Amino acid sequence: MQLSSLGFKAVAKQIATLGPLGYAPAPGTVGSAVTLLLVYSSHRFMPELFFYTLFIIAISGIAFYVIAAARTEFSTPDPKQIILDEVIGCLFCFYGLNIDWYVLLWGFLLFRFFDITKCLGIGYLEKLPGAWGVLADDIACGLITNGLLRCIALLGMLKA
Repeated sequence: MQLSSLGFKAVAKQIATLGPLGYAPAPGTVGSAVTLLLVYSSHRFMPELFFYTLFIIAISGIAFYVIAAARTEFSTPDPKQIILDEVIGCLFCFYGLNIDWYVLLWGFLLFRFFDITKCLGIGYLEKLPGAWGVLADDIACGLITNGLLRCIALLGMLKA
């Protein structure tokens, strides 16, 4: 194995685990909570949906390759320490919504519910090979949560 490959894997592992956060108790919840700051900031500084869309596409593409490299440093296909997938899922969760603390709270709770329970067929997505399986279930959780937040907003219970 080349030295440069080893260096990239070490850096990928640090990024995929968000440093020490991936080793905290309930790392997926910690990663999702930290992502709320990114979501709030990105919506505040990129209010145009076009730029947020580019941001999600770029960070999702980078995350795929980072997760693919980092997975090789662990013994399980979807290591709980890798929490970059929660970041991506949360970004999809709030896509195109008006963000306030209430939307962030409900989005966080719904996203964690779906990510933990793996209901509605989400669990099957984890079985996809490689980084696809690590990312797909969290993206699905984010998209389902996004849809539910929109439905709740239509009922007048949120300003999403």
